Amino acid sequence: MPYIDTDRFIEKREGRKIQQIFSEDGESEFRMIETECIRDIAATRKGYVISTGGGTPLRAENRELLRRMGYIVYLRCRPETVYRRIGDDSSRPLLQTADPMESIRSLMAERESIYMKIADIVIDTDDMLTDEIAEEIIEDGNHARGGGKR
Repeated sequence: MPYIDTDRFIEKREGRKIQQIFSEDGESEFRMIETECIRDIAATRKGYVISTGGGTPLRAENRELLRRMGYIVYLRCRPETVYRRIGDDSSRPLLQTADPMESIRSLMAERESIYMKIADIVIDTDDMLTDEIAEEIIEDGNHARGGGKR
């Protein structure tokens, strides 16, 4: 299936990196741009796998758009796994703090209930390889089409 990463979509559309948008315009403006892009994707793309940023589901409008677009998978992991996977990635504005690990824990705690409400399935990915995650998504997607939410 074709794939869209919403952060890359935003960067291409805006002609600047996410961290630049945050530093020049602030998080609030970024979130408005993000919603505009989600609207655009929802209106123009069908049958895509869409990867969103972690803050995308925080806005009610985004959650509604995502629900209308299709099957929502929450790839859940522990804060330590997030930290290990992103390392010193300076492209994540909300983690440019004195204690990125604490920021990860805090953000995840704030967002967990929203992610759980919107997800059709939840896959714990801490100890999984990419291929295993994809297999789980396919298996759970087939289950959902055959008779309900897991």
